Amino acid sequence: MRQFLLIPFALLFFTNCLLANGKPTGWLSLPESLVVTGCEQLQANDVRRALSRDRDIVFHTHPQVPQKLFCKVLHKRTLEGLWYGGFIQSEVEVKPPLTSSMPYVIEIVEGPRSKEAKVEVRGNSALSQEIIESTVLAKLQAGAEAFLQLDTSARQSVVNVIEKAYGAQGHLFTDITVSVEPEPATSRALVVIDVKDEGPRCLIGSLEIKGAKKNSEKDIKKLLDVEPSGVITSRLIEALEEKLFRSGRFLSHKVLARRPPAGQKLCVLEIIVKEYDEARPLMEENSRQEKAFLLVRDWFSAFPSCEQDLLFTA
Repeated sequence: MRQFLLIPFALLFFTNCLLANGKPTGWLSLPESLVVTGCEQLQANDVRRALSRDRDIVFHTHPQVPQKLFCKVLHKRTLEGLWYGGFIQSEVEVKPPLTSSMPYVIEIVEGPRSKEAKVEVRGNSALSQEIIESTVLAKLQAGAEAFLQLDTSARQSVVNVIEKAYGAQGHLFTDITVSVEPEPATSRALVVIDVKDEGPRCLIGSLEIKGAKKNSEKDIKKLLDVEPSGVITSRLIEALEEKLFRSGRFLSHKVLARRPPAGQKLCVLEIIVKEYDEARPLMEENSRQEKAFLLVRDWFSAFPSCEQDLLFTA
C-alpha cells in the first residue's frame, strides 16, 4: 500500500520539475554525451573524463532529470573544477542538445592560470587564522601554489591536518570543509576553510573497557593511568594506545572517544582490546624471555626509520 501511495507524489515531483525546468534529459551515456571545446592549457578529454566521474553530475543523469537542471549542475561543477585548477577567471557555457542523439557542448574560456592563492578561515574561534594557515601550508610544503591543485583527495588531506590540529587541543568532533572561490576584485584564488563546527573541548568522564576477560578493568585502568576530567586530545589517545601496545598483552587495541550529549563536555573513553591468550595478566610481571621478545618487537617496529642494517645468516 505504501508503494502505491508514493507513486502520485513521484509523478507530482517530476511534473513540477518539468514545468519549472523544461523537458527531461533522457538516457545519457558519459562521457560520450559530453563535448568540451575551447581548452588551451588543459586537455579536453581529461576534462570530459573528470566530469563523467563527478558524483553530482552522475547523480543528475537520471532520464527524468530536467535538461535545464542538468545544464546548471554541469556548469557549476565544470567551473568549480577550473577554479581548483587555478583558472580563477575562467568562463563556462553549457549548450543543451537540440535532439536526443546530439551531445551536450561545454564551451570553456580558461583565461590566465593564477599563481597566487589566499587562505581565508571562517567559523573558527578555538584556533586562530595564523595557526590553521601555517598548519595547512606546512602540510602541503609547496606554498600557496599547491592550493591550485586541490582535487578531492588533496582537499581531504587538508581537512585531516586541520582536524589533527584541533584534536591536539581537545576538539575531536569537528566539521570542516575546504573549497576554492575567486577572490572579489582580484585574479587570485581564495581558498576557503570553513569550520562549520569546532565541537566541544572533550574531557574524560569515564572509561569503558570492552573485550577484556583475563585482565580486570581495574588493572587496565591502572596501566593507562588517566586523570579524571583531563582533556582528551589526539595525543592522549595515541599515548594510551602506545601503553596498550607496549604491555604485550593484547593482539589488538583501540581507544575511542564517544561524543558527549549536546551542551556537555564529559566523554566516555572506550577501550576496546583483544587479549593474547598466551600472555600473562597485567598484574604478573613478564619473564626475562618475554621481556626479550618485546624488546625485539620494539626494535623491529622502529626498524624502517633507523639507519641500521639487518643481516640474516643461515
